[in-house]
Amino acid sequence: MADQSARKRWILTHVTRVWTALFTLASLGAAFVYKPEFLTLYLRTTMTAIETGTAALPYPWGDRLEVVLRGIGGSVWMQFAFAIVVVRVIVWLIARFIGYCWRHIRRDPVSIMVDRRMDRR
Repeated sequence: MADQSARKRWILTHVTRVWTALFTLASLGAAFVYKPEFLTLYLRTTMTAIETGTAALPYPWGDRLEVVLRGIGGSVWMQFAFAIVVVRVIVWLIARFIGYCWRHIRRDPVSIMVDRRMDRR
């Protein structure tokens, strides 16, 4: 029984990984065709984040890390990977919020419509 549950969890994990990656790549492709200014904003934002983060480090290490991160961060594969991570974090936050709301509603469905404190005397 536990083995079947673990297998279902493994499949669900990989299905989630695949659809978030495909959704991200499709979104980047659509942005490339319809709204290229979004891609420009995305690239400038990531490069600004690299510059700001490395500027906080002491002299030799900040410059060295900036060179490495610009070399890696400028790579198209790193930009794709970072975009996928951002999409997954956003989806995770939305799922957590929906799960919280769902658990709250299931726990006490009447409390949403009626304030029970008013009924107590």
